[in-house]
Amino acid sequence: MNDETHAQTSPLDAAVQPEQAQPEMAADGAGPLRVLAAAAAARADTSFLRVPQPARQFGTDDSLAPAAARLAHECVIPTGMKFKGTADLPCNMRIQGEFEGKVTAAEGFSITVEVAGVLSGESHATNIRIEGKADGVIEANGGLASFGAKATCTGEVRYTRLAIEEGADVEASTKKAKAAA
Repeated sequence: MNDETHAQTSPLDAAVQPEQAQPEMAADGAGPLRVLAAAAAARADTSFLRVPQPARQFGTDDSLAPAAARLAHECVIPTGMKFKGTADLPCNMRIQGEFEGKVTAAEGFSITVEVAGVLSGESHATNIRIEGKADGVIEANGGLASFGAKATCTGEVRYTRLAIEEGADVEASTKKAKAAA
């Protein structure tokens, strides 16, 4: 390699190409930053980054949920997982597995029971969507309690607004809550 070619190779190139010798760290501390920048630039897989997505809102009026709820992360009980206990959540909740106990989502947040999901006990949230099985107290305080076509529900439903799709099996007592002033 001649001197002219060597002068065009930067320490950044050496960090991207691991088969070459690594440069000495600069006295001013710029060396580690260059190595980190090169490593980040070389990494194409950014799947570990998760940008908050707008949360699914129920009903047609998104103005009912605060902006924080529309951009909230979701807490998920995945398929195959069984949870027994109490959960007070500052996020939307999605149940794909089984939840037994009491779950409360903070004001403006939702609970969704997926088609394969099972919820037994108490659930409290602004909006509650049941697409699977639910048994117990379901309280959609200030929002919408909705049941999908494959939903099965027994127990008690407290709601401000109620939606039941054709095919849903809802054998629960229902009580309309007074709308907030």
